[in-house]
Amino acid sequence: LLPMLGRLQKAFFDKLDNELDKVEAFYLEREKEMRARTTTLKAQLQELQDHRRLFHVQIEHADGSRAAKLTRTRHSEDTAVHVGGSASPSASATGGSGGSGPEESAPNVTGWKRVRHKFDKHNAGKTLSRETSGETPMFKYDPDDYLQAKKKLKKAVLECYRGLELLENYRTLNLIGFRKALKKFEKYTKIPALQTYFTEKIDPSAFSSGAAVQGMLGEMEHLYAARFTQGNNKLAKNRLRGLAQHKTHHFSSFRTGMLLGLAIPAFVDGLCLSIQFADFWMGDQFCSLVFTISNFYFLGCAYSGGFGTHWTQCMTPTRWGVPFVLASLPLLARLVQSIRRWVDSKLMTHLINGGKYGAGIVYYFFYFNWRHQGGARGYSFVLWCIFGVIYATYATAWDLLMDWSVLRPRAPHRFLRPELIYNNTIPLYYLAIITNVLIRFVWVIYIPQNGLAFPLRAFIAAILEMFRRWQWNFYRLENEHLGNVDQYRVTREVPLPYTFDDHSHETDIDEDDARSM
Repeated sequence: LLPMLGRLQKAFFDKLDNELDKVEAFYLEREKEMRARTTTLKAQLQELQDHRRLFHVQIEHADGSRAAKLTRTRHSEDTAVHVGGSASPSASATGGSGGSGPEESAPNVTGWKRVRHKFDKHNAGKTLSRETSGETPMFKYDPDDYLQAKKKLKKAVLECYRGLELLENYRTLNLIGFRKALKKFEKYTKIPALQTYFTEKIDPSAFSSGAAVQGMLGEMEHLYAARFTQGNNKLAKNRLRGLAQHKTHHFSSFRTGMLLGLAIPAFVDGLCLSIQFADFWMGDQFCSLVFTISNFYFLGCAYSGGFGTHWTQCMTPTRWGVPFVLASLPLLARLVQSIRRWVDSKLMTHLINGGKYGAGIVYYFFYFNWRHQGGARGYSFVLWCIFGVIYATYATAWDLLMDWSVLRPRAPHRFLRPELIYNNTIPLYYLAIITNVLIRFVWVIYIPQNGLAFPLRAFIAAILEMFRRWQWNFYRLENEHLGNVDQYRVTREVPLPYTFDDHSHETDIDEDDARSM
């Protein structure tokens, strides 16, 4: 085709070649990542298979122990009846028509040993061993953790499958794009380039065939069916392919709000559940409602008095303990969420972020303690001011450097970030930075001894904090989106339950064998 092409037409194909190289390089990089992810999940699922055997072995052992205990109890009762003269010797020896003799405990122990022997034969002593006492089994993993591990891996497989689907969609859309571009070229130049270009350039590329991704999709479907749907491939495909249609954050938002309302978020939402963006996003919203949450005590106290003259007593500084605890709940929830995120990811930034919320709790302690002292200019006032400066500086620095990723001196727009979404409202970025800093230090409004009434100052500070959070939301979401785009994050990171010291787990064992065990 080259002799038939003019200068502009050659430039078109040069541009097309560059785009093809970019698409191919990106596809190969993502394919490599997904292959490593798939290999890891296969190893994890094999370990889950071993863990499943331990789980069922423990159940059989527990059933055998209960049966043996019941046998001993019945035998003791039968012996007691025989000594009392109410039963015949033959009934005592055989256990009666409905009883069980001590001999019946032996088959349970034998059954346990038989199951143990079969399990050990499969695992060659790698996973299961016996203590020197000869009776207590010692496991590589706690059998009681099996269900939690299964839940994590199920979620991880779903996320991996979603990533593979997106990569397959990327491949398909680019093929369509190249085809349409060449059809337009043929339409206007009358040069038949579509078939030739596809044959020479696109068909030999990795993203054209997509065999590796389609193979991994089939592998995930097979593994999901084997481990989570009892071999039902149709059900596995429906569940895997229906993930994107049913995935919402409604329950996550409801759960966070409900747990905050019940005053147990730090222990349940932080320690027991995995933390996602929607969880700490909602937690940050509640951190701006400290004024409202801390006044729940005042509302209940005033309501109990019928909102009469009694309500003024509810505002006395001596009753500061309950408002402090209520004000600390959102901060405590975010602190524990940050710790849990650090446990899952091992990134120190989460601990540093948690330190911000810890500083906030200390600040509110000294604030309410200062109010308890009557607002005097004593040591409590000095401590409150010191921690007020620390907390405001800490939070402001995190807002600008981490949550918004601004203050970049070499950015196209000085002191913002290199990439911006709201390009038509550049001055608002600078306005948001200034107002965010000022409102973070709004606590100084409480310092003057004369002027507005203290409740009115608290109300003004609360309104300003709500405004700060409102504008913070825009730039925080913008930064999160740009971060996801830069790092190609389209699926969630699910912490995996197992770590490996060797590679002996790679030998697969058929599901039917495990079920027969």
